[in-house]
Amino acid sequence: MQWQPSLAGAGALIGFLNELPVFFVHIQQLKEVFAQDVFMLLQQS
Repeated sequence: MQWQPSLAGAGALIGFLNELPVFFVHIQQLKEVFAQDVFMLLQQS
């Protein structure tokens, strides 16, 4: 009985770790787009 939560937690953790690189790539892309937007706004004003 005690093993079930541990296995589920381990599976979830592994899945989470697999998703992290994708998450970081999205963050980088968002930062680049945001920086470009701010740059455009600064140039216009």
